[in-house]
Amino acid sequence: MALRLCLPGRDTVDHQLSPETAFPLTNTLIKGLSQPPHVKELEVLAISGEQQLEYFITPRLESAPIASRAVPFQQSLSEYSSETPTVPDSTTDKLAGVASKHLPEELGIELCDVDLRSIRMWPVTTGRVLLETNGALRQSHFDWNDPFVETVRHLAATARPFVVQLLVGSGSRAKYVATLRYAILHPNYAIASGRDESEHLDTGRQHPIEHIWQNAGLRTNYDLPISEFASPGLWASHLYWRALEPEDQKPRLRKRQYMERSDSRTALDLYTGTTEYRALFHGRPSSNKLYEKLGFHARIPLNDYTLRLFGAVVPLYYTESPWDSVPGRAAPVITTRAVIRQAPGTEHSHGHTSRSSSTDHTSGVTVNTGSEGHDQLLRFAVEYFRGQGDDAWIETQDGTSIPDGGHQPTDGRVRTIEVEFSSLSKPANPLTNYARAVAADRPVEFVVTNQQKARRLSEMLRQPWKDVTDTGVHLHTQTATVHLPTGQIPVVPAKGDESNWYLDATGELTLRDKTGVVLASGSATESVCTLEYDNPRYEYSESDESHRIVTADGVTKATYRTRSQLLDEWTLVHTPFVPGHLHCLSGVYIYYQSGDELVEFDIQASWDRTAESATERFRGGLREFVETYTTEAPGESILYSTFQEECQSLFAVRSHHEPPNKTHIGRALPDAVAVDDPSASDRKIRDRTLLYPPGLRSPDLPFHKQGGDESNPDTADTASGELDEED
Repeated sequence: MALRLCLPGRDTVDHQLSPETAFPLTNTLIKGLSQPPHVKELEVLAISGEQQLEYFITPRLESAPIASRAVPFQQSLSEYSSETPTVPDSTTDKLAGVASKHLPEELGIELCDVDLRSIRMWPVTTGRVLLETNGALRQSHFDWNDPFVETVRHLAATARPFVVQLLVGSGSRAKYVATLRYAILHPNYAIASGRDESEHLDTGRQHPIEHIWQNAGLRTNYDLPISEFASPGLWASHLYWRALEPEDQKPRLRKRQYMERSDSRTALDLYTGTTEYRALFHGRPSSNKLYEKLGFHARIPLNDYTLRLFGAVVPLYYTESPWDSVPGRAAPVITTRAVIRQAPGTEHSHGHTSRSSSTDHTSGVTVNTGSEGHDQLLRFAVEYFRGQGDDAWIETQDGTSIPDGGHQPTDGRVRTIEVEFSSLSKPANPLTNYARAVAADRPVEFVVTNQQKARRLSEMLRQPWKDVTDTGVHLHTQTATVHLPTGQIPVVPAKGDESNWYLDATGELTLRDKTGVVLASGSATESVCTLEYDNPRYEYSESDESHRIVTADGVTKATYRTRSQLLDEWTLVHTPFVPGHLHCLSGVYIYYQSGDELVEFDIQASWDRTAESATERFRGGLREFVETYTTEAPGESILYSTFQEECQSLFAVRSHHEPPNKTHIGRALPDAVAVDDPSASDRKIRDRTLLYPPGLRSPDLPFHKQGGDESNPDTADTASGELDEED
């Protein structure tokens, strides 16, 4: 099983990356080689697909025999398939966890099988990067892995399918040793000659590939001095890499006395790379001893720093399949086994998909609760909790607002499971999931794909709003739109505007335009569908099947033939997420996937972790509470008892120690906070308020109001195309 790195924008071109972008694999390779069980070798394979350059990383264990490699030695390339296991699947799972931590979120991650039999076994000229015996790497000339990146871009300029392979493993005298090969794939009837290769590689670039690597102190097998070693009867002019000379000016070829005739044949073979081509697809380093006779190391010694020269993900997209130009060969067949992380703008999975099902805890029916990546992560979490001896299950989805699953640990209290696979770009979704669990009086376990997402989620829950302004906290919006009693939907101009909802210290909601003008206002405990709006409204006319923008008085402002045309100029007003608490961390557990385990993310604050005394800890926590959840308001006040209760709520989740009592809070208050004398009967914090009242309950949350938006298919949210952009 291999790890597949998926480029964004395969299906939505807006997400495609610039070809000048590159993502180094250095940290992934270093951490991947150090993960238990000990991985002997990692193979990075970059190969042309039908629509993009595909990237695969395959681990091999220290104890793996030759016969268990991707292709046993005696097998031909036409029999190749990575379905033959090289390592236990759990090792590849752990490697996926490493990649999730160290690669940017633009790249999707899958576990897959790769079948290369369609590429065929007919050899082509294959390059291999070499280090001169007395040479040294010159990494200072390059930033990160420019030689590797330039090689990929150089090969891409040929408009033919190609493959680049990096094998990196632990060394004996050096920390790592690496093997790098590359080849352009030609039609089935052609074995590419040196002239063919030269013509293709020189197209569109300033320097051939060997010059790229020479700048780093490296050479390629095309630089081998075979004219000094080849027997006259074995030389063929079309194998010569340099520009061909006139026949009468060709040097006389000789072989040195110490070389056997077989060495002469091998020298030519190493130069053309026929053996290297087979070794590439068999996944073998295959360092021929003749390389050393010719003055080169074929396995390159590296350290943590020089490893930067090797391995990167370079975005490359194809408008037409490069495989159309090579009859007899075809792109590799990829079978997806699990989607770990979805690439933006790319539907998973393309090609074949091997998809397991999940079984409902109560009914035994197969259910799918979301995207494939979401379902895979949910199944993983349920199986993990079951493996810990707990009861866990997947809830059957019926179209209403219910959690993803449930978990009952040994303490007996049922917890809600919520998988946040791709919804962190829509903060209202996990915030709504939290509010639903609170309404059901259950703790909630969030599950994400990596530690970075866990940290991001914890910040969303700590501050459940966009930002704080002079008019109140700027709220996140839900996917549901505001439906007025008339069936109309309020709208705002699409250009430079959005549904800007604000919540103030009194609990009042206001909808404002980008200039701050109030368009609607009302209590946060009332449905925003009942407010009076000054906005234009969207309505659908069944009589002529038109989409209209009308004023509050019913006057038609504009008519559109399709809904999408209307949405090019107008934005539907979405309902706000009204937080019921100052923070959404109480009763929360956040887990992230790391290999074949779930790791609980610690939301402990830095002031609690680094404090050297209780007083220092109390001051740090009070400072966070005052700065985050209160605002200056001359003439206003906060009941000291309310202030104390909310402070202790924050300490309970952000500290590993006992929260401060009333006396401790009074002593640790920041100097900027004014408080009544302790003897006051109704003690208050003066000239300051909470950002908004805790305990608000909005009727517009989906678990309070089920199914309202689906009743009118002509104004259904799912057709708007801009539902989630506001967050």
